[in-house]
Amino acid sequence: MLDFGSADSGGDFIGGGQIGCDYQFGGNWVVGVQGMFDFGNTNSRNNLPPDARLAALGTPYQTTRTRDLYTVTGRLGYLFTPALLGYVKGGGAWTDTNTQVYGTLPFLFLSESANSSRQGWTIGGGLEYMFAKGWSVFGEYNYADFGRKDIVFTAGPGTLGAPNIVSTRLNMQTALVGVNYKFNWASPVVAKY
Repeated sequence: MLDFGSADSGGDFIGGGQIGCDYQFGGNWVVGVQGMFDFGNTNSRNNLPPDARLAALGTPYQTTRTRDLYTVTGRLGYLFTPALLGYVKGGGAWTDTNTQVYGTLPFLFLSESANSSRQGWTIGGGLEYMFAKGWSVFGEYNYADFGRKDIVFTAGPGTLGAPNIVSTRLNMQTALVGVNYKFNWASPVVAKY
């Protein structure tokens, strides 16, 4: 099996939304569930490590686009003040990736590509501050791990030889900021903070 190396992406900005509900109990404790949808792409690129089997491609490189992130999590929080909630969260995560390998000899060309749906888990934590009745702002950090998966590539147009099967590992780290509105339709089962 070929080593396609590794790549990091950073500084990508994406947008999204979330929906959920909270229940405040025991005075300062809050428990809830949340669905989050982050729409956008994070992109990375890296040169493939030297390998005699890739010599005919010149200086091959790959690009990977990770598209959209969906999570469903439970969270547990504690109210440090009536308006400031600290919380931890964890649950399931889903995303899609598209990877393309390019050769450079005799000119730039698409050698092979693959699409993959990934599922994994996520854990994180943050702070939420209620700045007006029904309105809060939050900041949080999340880590998502999608494990290891064998990806079957498809050969590009005019490419000779069999496409590769590559064992890939994917994880993501996100820092989020946002604004929430709390409807408070049923005050006994929705957080009061």
